[in-house]
Amino acid sequence: MGRLNNGPNGGFSGKAGSYIGYNWKGGSYIRGLPRITKDRQPTPGQEAARAKFAYLNGWLKKIKALVAITFRSYSPKMTGLMASYSCNAKNVLGEFHDFQLNFPAFMISHGDLSGADNPSVKCKGGYTLTYNWEWLSGHQKASSIDNCLLLAIIPETGSFYVSFEGTRIKGTAKLPIRKAELGKVAEVYLAFVSFDRLKCSKSQYLGQVVVGGLMPEVGSRKSEV
Repeated sequence: MGRLNNGPNGGFSGKAGSYIGYNWKGGSYIRGLPRITKDRQPTPGQEAARAKFAYLNGWLKKIKALVAITFRSYSPKMTGLMASYSCNAKNVLGEFHDFQLNFPAFMISHGDLSGADNPSVKCKGGYTLTYNWEWLSGHQKASSIDNCLLLAIIPETGSFYVSFEGTRIKGTAKLPIRKAELGKVAEVYLAFVSFDRLKCSKSQYLGQVVVGGLMPEVGSRKSEV
């Protein structure tokens, strides 16, 4: 049995016949119940789409709490996890059973804050990634107290390292990596988040760094949305 909200002219919640009414993000919606067909096999296209979703979701769910902040402004009708999936679905390469994440295009945040000027990252010995950038005043969509969002992915282990360390005006920040990752390649990203956590910049991909190694310092390449 469904329940009318706000009288006969309002939306309803619950089940009514073959329909379900529900509220989401301040709006009222209605959808039909799925038709259940026993022994129905998914098409090859459906199987591939489900596998692609599962693959990308396996990466994104590890940073679910982070994308709840960094994709807040992507769409008012989506959760952060849904928005990050929508933004990154095209960044899954390969075929069924052989998917790969396109790390240079992968986005960890989305918004209209200004990004970093001339960013770079290095790891010369030790287990700490050192980020550097220039602070150029005059950006209309930037504040000196914006927090730095540092993120590194170790594809070999599937590990994520995240830190909100430092502020934009400092021009430098550090991200510690566990010693167990020695010699492994890290995919490195930088973004900025406003002090109140309500606004973000688009993430910038800074390239690959060998943890504890002496790979030459790399510069930034902005990820495409």
